[in-house]
Amino acid sequence: SYQNLEILLIDDGSTDGSGPVCDEFAGRDHRVRVIHQKNAGVSAARNAGLEAAGGAYGCFLDADDVLPPDSLQRLLDGMVPGGLVSGSVRQLRGEALCPEGLYLPDRQLSAEQMLSLLFHEEELGYQGFLWNKLFDLGLIKAKALRFDPAIRYNEDRLFLTAYLLHAREAVMISSVVYLYRIHAASAQGIIGTAFLPAALTELDAFERMYALLLPSYPALAGRVARLCFEKSLYWLGRIPRE
Repeated sequence: SYQNLEILLIDDGSTDGSGPVCDEFAGRDHRVRVIHQKNAGVSAARNAGLEAAGGAYGCFLDADDVLPPDSLQRLLDGMVPGGLVSGSVRQLRGEALCPEGLYLPDRQLSAEQMLSLLFHEEELGYQGFLWNKLFDLGLIKAKALRFDPAIRYNEDRLFLTAYLLHAREAVMISSVVYLYRIHAASAQGIIGTAFLPAALTELDAFERMYALLLPSYPALAGRVARLCFEKSLYWLGRIPRE
């Protein structure tokens, strides 16, 4: 429903014909811009988008998911400069809409409260996703916030931690603003079925979050240290024995 937008499609070295499809969309709609680059991973792709983005606000979407038609308008309605808006999520399995998801209340929060929720998922579920959120691009650029391409897992929550340390406030809305597709090749599907050495970078992300939080929020940093320890034990149990 919101029309005044810029759509950046990052072709991260695709080999399935996605690049020409992106170019075709750009040829049909002047709001679409395509960036072609050698395959460098999701963090490098997001950084390329941040460098090219010209709008006031932005969100990060995955290629195989679905954005409901009124999502951007609903997120914008809750946005304040320097803030963060999060909306509810439902799952897709194939093309079937499932009842499972992340359902949020309508709530206004301080940045500190939202930071706490990032590491206490027992309260409102896991909040470390990027794709159901709207960000202030001016804040991101002013603070030179970027993704670390070396972090392959938990990079979303690391970026959110850095962002919220500078944010004014956070808003949750109950409206469903994102449909997340679950399948064998999705990140959640891969994590759930096999051990990948790159998954150990999740621990590196926890160490970085600990260092970011320790000066201002030592208690929350302690919570992060505990989560890092628990994840270390989890991955230790998943490493195949020779």
